[in-house]
Amino acid sequence: MQQGRRAHDWEQTAQQMALLANVNRDTKRKRTPYDPRIFLPPDLRSRMRSLEGIKMNRESLHALKPIFDGANHGDSNT
Repeated sequence: MQQGRRAHDWEQTAQQMALLANVNRDTKRKRTPYDPRIFLPPDLRSRMRSLEGIKMNRESLHALKPIFDGANHGDSNT
């Protein structure tokens, strides 16, 4: 239980450190964003999940379009 708590706390800290580093990153000198794994202790780097997300391209945007077309945006005309 203590190992899980330690890993959880370090993952949160690494996320905050990566966010701070990416906000202050010079995009001309370092084009790729910092990965939170580089801020973890070596024994926890393999445990952290890698979340990739959805690639935003024409096909994925067209797949999301029906969700937002039928949504009521608070218009009083309906």
